[in-house]
Amino acid sequence: MESQTYNQITSFYIELELVLDIYSLVFCCIRFHLETKFKQEISNKEIASLYGKSIKEGAKEILSNTFTQLDLGEEVSLESEVEEVYTNFLAYSKSLKPTVPSIHILKELKRVSDAKIVMFSYLEEEILSKVVDSKFDELTTDVKNVDEVFTQTEESQMSDKTMVIYGSQIHSTKFQNLETERKVNTIHVSQPKQDNIDEIESFKNIECIPFENYGLTKLAPCYEGSLLRVELNRKIDTPELPFWKGAIPIDSILLQGMVVNGFKRGSKELGVPTANLDLSSENMSKISHLLPGVYSGTVEFITYETNKDELLEKFGENFASVKLRTAISIGWNPSYDNSHRTIEAYILEEFDNDFYGESLKINLTHYIRAESNYSSLDHLIMAIHNDIETTKHIVSIE
Repeated sequence: MESQTYNQITSFYIELELVLDIYSLVFCCIRFHLETKFKQEISNKEIASLYGKSIKEGAKEILSNTFTQLDLGEEVSLESEVEEVYTNFLAYSKSLKPTVPSIHILKELKRVSDAKIVMFSYLEEEILSKVVDSKFDELTTDVKNVDEVFTQTEESQMSDKTMVIYGSQIHSTKFQNLETERKVNTIHVSQPKQDNIDEIESFKNIECIPFENYGLTKLAPCYEGSLLRVELNRKIDTPELPFWKGAIPIDSILLQGMVVNGFKRGSKELGVPTANLDLSSENMSKISHLLPGVYSGTVEFITYETNKDELLEKFGENFASVKLRTAISIGWNPSYDNSHRTIEAYILEEFDNDFYGESLKINLTHYIRAESNYSSLDHLIMAIHNDIETTKHIVSIE
């Protein structure tokens, strides 16, 4: 994309769904609903059906397509099923997390300019206030429904000093008309599994936008270079960490099984050596009734021949009864587009050896966030750092 300098921006209109990971939670709620009620799985690419729609509209499209494939006809009430997904989303909405590194970008925009920042959303108006709480007050001035953006355009409240950052293609023509008719600077940011973006000039994520071309000081990077890997004892105060609160306590759920070979991506690519639990029929039965995402809890060793000496050295003679904090990913890992579910536990204690062949008992205590398709490996690593820090604070060890 050619570099071009524009008038300095005095107001930003940013799609809320690019800042808050709403679509991931909605999609997890839909997956959970179809799995528990209809024993039906859907692929990661179906999330694209949610973009630019309210929760109910997006859920209705995916459920309707699935019910047609299952030839359910009038056996189910589509409206009732949509309402159940909507209710479940509200129940888990406190677990919503910001996208990475959106909070850093918002803070930087506030730092380098006096521009007004307004968010707009496709969410149902009656729940906007429930989803967007006071934590965004210092960063934004208002949150509007998307229709209000176009109303303001008609009232000539936008100009060549306005920037609109959007992700959905539903209104791409309208947004492009803003640029043609009002000289508004419109920028499209692509989203996971989004098709046909070749027709629109698009950036991979908000971080890639060259704000310095719009009369602003170049934004400071979120981190220097690449994070490369997670390090348990390496403190990284990501801008999103203060917003990572809101883990939801759940009734204790026990998973038990042997540690088996996984994809080996955790250690090599992320620096997160995970213990992949065997997908026994009992474990599968339990996780099929869990919302996909990242959980926190504790882990105990049932067998420990591989690491007995190390456990003895770390915890003494009573090592067999020791409980350790752990962050657990349960789901399809959309960043890697897995075709089947996995149970991957990251134990918050460093060990020299792995636990292949040993048996573990995992006790799930909190739901941290929905699984999400991050736009880069660094962003995934930052999210994992936040999961780890959250687990440290919310899981108590007796």
